[in-house]
Amino acid sequence: MSQPLLKETFEVVGAQYKDIVETTDSFFVRWEAETDKIIYCNQPFADRWSSTVANIIGKSMYDIRGREAGDSLREFMEGFKPGETRTSIFTTTVADGTTRSARTFTRAITHDGVTTVEYQTNGYDCTEEQAYIAARDKLFAIFSDEGLGYQQKLEHLLEVGLEYYQLDTAIVSMIIGDSFEVKCAYSSVEQKFKVGTKLKLEDTFCGLFVESETQLAVDNVSQSEIGELPCCKVSDVESFIGASIQTANGPYGAVNFTSNKPRGKPYSADDHSFLLFIGNWIGLLVGNQEQIDFMSKQSEYYQSLFQTVPAMMFLSDADGLIISASNRLCHKLNIDPELLPGKNCYNAFDIDDKAGLKAALLDGETERFPLTLTLPDGEYLEVELNCSIKTVGTLQGLRMVVLTDVSERNKASRSVEEQNRLLETANENLNQFAFIASHDLQEPLRKIQQFSSFLEDDLDGELNDDASYHLKVIVDASNRMSTLIHDLLRFSGASQEEPQHEPISLNKLLDEVIVELDIVIEESGAVITIESLPDVEGDKGMLRQLFVNLISNGIKYRSKARPLRITVKGLGESLQEGVSVSDNGIGFEMEFARKIFEPFNRLHRNKDYKGNGIGLAICSTVCDKHNWRLSAESEPDVGSTFLINFT
Repeated sequence: MSQPLLKETFEVVGAQYKDIVETTDSFFVRWEAETDKIIYCNQPFADRWSSTVANIIGKSMYDIRGREAGDSLREFMEGFKPGETRTSIFTTTVADGTTRSARTFTRAITHDGVTTVEYQTNGYDCTEEQAYIAARDKLFAIFSDEGLGYQQKLEHLLEVGLEYYQLDTAIVSMIIGDSFEVKCAYSSVEQKFKVGTKLKLEDTFCGLFVESETQLAVDNVSQSEIGELPCCKVSDVESFIGASIQTANGPYGAVNFTSNKPRGKPYSADDHSFLLFIGNWIGLLVGNQEQIDFMSKQSEYYQSLFQTVPAMMFLSDADGLIISASNRLCHKLNIDPELLPGKNCYNAFDIDDKAGLKAALLDGETERFPLTLTLPDGEYLEVELNCSIKTVGTLQGLRMVVLTDVSERNKASRSVEEQNRLLETANENLNQFAFIASHDLQEPLRKIQQFSSFLEDDLDGELNDDASYHLKVIVDASNRMSTLIHDLLRFSGASQEEPQHEPISLNKLLDEVIVELDIVIEESGAVITIESLPDVEGDKGMLRQLFVNLISNGIKYRSKARPLRITVKGLGESLQEGVSVSDNGIGFEMEFARKIFEPFNRLHRNKDYKGNGIGLAICSTVCDKHNWRLSAESEPDVGSTFLINFT
């Protein structure tokens, strides 16, 4: 390309570049890295400092910004690397005293990748964008503030709206048919419309948009297409923006912001979006208040119920907003009944499990959910929550919550648990004592038996009848004592042992028991019949004791009038209901059916039937350890049946 043509091309590109930079709304500036002096800027940049391009060029990039903004820029530029690009939002106070925000994109220009020769910044004014975000955050903070009441929240929302739109009057109105009524008014000037003012809807700006549930925004009413309408003729409003309000219960009315002076600039898309935010927040706020008003003014049944019922109750929505509460609950918590409605139960009550309460209310159907309330005096109140979903008038999905005081019951339950623990400890100690005592008694008892036997051998034929009788009494008593100690050790062992569960075939186990009792069975002439038995999970050693004692009991208490028959069989079609052990012995009266399982309880004299009443007590203990139930059915001189129920 020739020199002249190349020069011409550069001139065309330069002109295009200059046109783009100088006609854009965005600002652009270049400054030297070494001296901080501005070497180029466009007019939008100069406008930000209420100056001209000629006056800006050559000045320090930091000095034109003032001390505070200059320090902020220096902090931003620290450590800026060659070729690096950074983005930021700067807020500065410009020459006219207003605060402006700008979103900037700054690049460090380098020719060799090592040294920065200049910086270039382009950006755009985002003051309105930042104002929108800040105002929206304020709305959220106000609505979420549990410390504010309904009226305070409503007025604060309107105050934020006026500040954002830079207008002077805000009104929330309720619209029913053709009637317009002011429900809340907030203004920085003398108010024309007071709370309670009623107008015909056609005489208001709201009549132009509420039926279509849309918005209306006019920055200069006199110069607009609606300037000749009746609502404009009877009003001195020159700037208006408003929208309809919807609640969960349907259309409510409208919110609008006005001024008797033109706004000076059209309403933007952000302005319409912000109005939608305010309308939605007010709709939620008014909707909640409608629920409270409904309960407090229209639902006589629930108000009367809550005033008189001797229970701690409250009515809320699914989110925990309290609509009404019983006098009993308010008195217990030392809360004024008129102040509780409108508060959230998660904050109104000092409760241990707020997450559990929230889940219970969301579910809506909850029974006996345990909670602990901390009362104003620092005491704890244990309650059970019962919740159900109710419909009151047009309000659906309300939560009826009843809190039952279970403090005394829980206290008694804990006392019983403690007593059971102490009793269990005492029983364990008693069992250990019985085992140790019985074990220690065996040695001196063996000496009594041994030396009594020596005396019988040494004095054989030399004792008179009285001496022989006395010696016989000693021997018999020591033998009975030995049997008693042996039985006591067996019972103590059964009480202390914990079962080791394993699969057991009862038919095989009974075969082993019959072999073990072979001699006494043969001596008694008993006929033992073992029918089909189930397989069970249990401790084999304990089950052996169980059946040995039951069969031995049948053999011991056999009738002399007939041959003894003992039958062991499974119960139920699947044999899983249990096992019965039946005999045709002497039987007993059913009034003694419970006593026979108590240790050392006997129904017959020792001279007639030897024993200490331990065998059936061991059987009962074995069944208790396995969570089975042992019972007996009997008839005198007919026989007895012992039932082991597995279910």
